[in-house]
Amino acid sequence: GVEWQRLGFQLETRETQMVMATCQSGQMWTEARAVPYGPLSLEPSATILNYGQGIFEGIKAYRTAKGRIVLFRPQKNAQRMADGA
Repeated sequence: GVEWQRLGFQLETRETQMVMATCQSGQMWTEARAVPYGPLSLEPSATILNYGQGIFEGIKAYRTAKGRIVLFRPQKNAQRMADGA
């Protein structure tokens, strides 16, 4: 399994780990495992990176004239994430 408490987060990618699991068509996902940080092998036609960014990048925050920070349509963004992920 993955030791989530030991992963840590930082700006540099040296000596870090990433979580990986695999899934064959029609099969269940394998157990998640922590592996050394490194390149990912993707099909040239894979749209997953663009698709994932498209789901997440829709949420926006704005500062009001009174200094409050408000989110624009957070419920709609959460529903889009649930529907698309």
